[in-house]
Amino acid sequence: QSTQPVPTSSPIQQRADLPSEPTTASKPTHPLEQQSEAATLIQSAYRAHRARQLAQSALHAIGDKLAALLSGFQLPETLDFDLASLGYPGSGRGDESEQGAEQEEEKVPIPKLLYTARNKPVHAQEHQLTLLLQELDGVESHGESAIRMRRKALVGRVEAALRELER
Repeated sequence: QSTQPVPTSSPIQQRADLPSEPTTASKPTHPLEQQSEAATLIQSAYRAHRARQLAQSALHAIGDKLAALLSGFQLPETLDFDLASLGYPGSGRGDESEQGAEQEEEKVPIPKLLYTARNKPVHAQEHQLTLLLQELDGVESHGESAIRMRRKALVGRVEAALRELER
């Protein structure tokens, strides 16, 4: 009656049966350096995305301001101009203006718009349009052609409005 030894597993054999690394989502599987590079890449992509969003939002707001300015503006029926600066009689500048006109090619003189209460809406509109141009200068495209094109289109619309106002 001999008894055969019952195979027992040693602690070394038991460990060999277990997986070498637990496969949990919380334990990083990449070296720390790779994780740092990935985090930097994600942060960079997010910052670029956020910058695009902010630029698009700013352009949209400026477009809305421009539309409101253009739709709300009404040119006064009469405007006050500085006719004395053109050398009209009584201004004391007739001789100088005639000499200047002879030297230059025939140009139609443009009188200056005076700063009077009657002209206030025109000057205010010009000021607001100029402020919009400054706002547009502050919008960075960050190399995005769509943002650059939208900004350029808005600048063109503001400049056209300023030319029309000048006219």
